[in-house]
Amino acid sequence: MERNCYELFGYRFALTTKRLPGDMPVGLLYPALRSASGPCDAEWTVRQVIRAGGPVYMLGNQQGVVHETDDPVRLIEQLEWTIMLSLLAAHDHFLQLHAAGLVKDDRGLLLVGPSGSGKSTQALGLLQDGWRCLSDEIILLEPGGSRAWPFPRSFHTTAATLRLFPELHRPDSAVFVDSSGKSRFDPSVVRKDWVARPARPAWLVFPVDNPAGGDELTPLGETEALSMLIEQAINLSSFGDKGIEVLVRLVRSCECYRLDTRDVKRAGALFSELAGSYSGEEAHACA
Repeated sequence: MERNCYELFGYRFALTTKRLPGDMPVGLLYPALRSASGPCDAEWTVRQVIRAGGPVYMLGNQQGVVHETDDPVRLIEQLEWTIMLSLLAAHDHFLQLHAAGLVKDDRGLLLVGPSGSGKSTQALGLLQDGWRCLSDEIILLEPGGSRAWPFPRSFHTTAATLRLFPELHRPDSAVFVDSSGKSRFDPSVVRKDWVARPARPAWLVFPVDNPAGGDELTPLGETEALSMLIEQAINLSSFGDKGIEVLVRLVRSCECYRLDTRDVKRAGALFSELAGSYSGEEAHACA
């Protein structure tokens, strides 16, 4: 039996594993949140039970078993989803966005878009270019302030993304591939101190899948940027009009663009140009 503790901004949870096979990399899900042992707000247990038909995997909490399956992949997916929902609920005082967040020179770049829009791919490329990361998927926004906070987890990457970074393949690395074909990738392989501190966003970028488009960043107006931002707000209903006010302030304080390329190197060059030319005193690109 092994018990590990994790923490995100004061919310602590523990995960205990019992009799699991060695090829179930449960620890790969939230490695950046590992903390010292002690009392926790939530406790989960994952264990294997051998029955006549073969092994069964169970996920339980203090009340008992909450999920049971004979498929270890489904078990880890359910565990990851359960932990994520718990973390989001515990941090519902933040406005939560579907976005990747990168930081350079204490300025934040938010790549906003749904799953499959290329956020993780671009984030991994920028991490290699010297940026630090808040998350590849979820960003926490201060409701009364102006900073974005990290939601660090292992990246969710497709096989196509990993092929773009062959130097990251390590035979000794733990791998978990979910039922959709996405792998879990621990960013600490790229950079040990990959998790960025809370930062003020300077750029909002919306990646689009446009194979016929050019390799460019196109400035967006406030109305269009706000509309796209609202679509990716996870808990906007919890805030009501105040949530819209937070998003309006965010749009007005950032340079806003649409990204029309999925070429990682080209996008990295475009973002480097942004970072090099940015001045906090200049008017942002939203008009």
